[in-house]
Amino acid sequence: MADKDCKLIIENFPIGFIYLKTAFNQSGEAVDFIVSSVNKEFEELFKINRNTILDKKLSETERIAP
Repeated sequence: MADKDCKLIIENFPIGFIYLKTAFNQSGEAVDFIVSSVNKEFEELFKINRNTILDKKLSETERIAP
């Protein structure tokens, strides 16, 4: 399955989805997460626009709670 097909499936999941990348410090320790993508259902569930959190550290975003 092509990458674009996977993205299309995830975008249309009937459940909220968030993909996080791990952020490491210079010692190689995991210190945070970076929001890589979310789907439409996630935006609706958490009442948040993806553009306000994409590519940001999770610690720098407002608390995400339904």
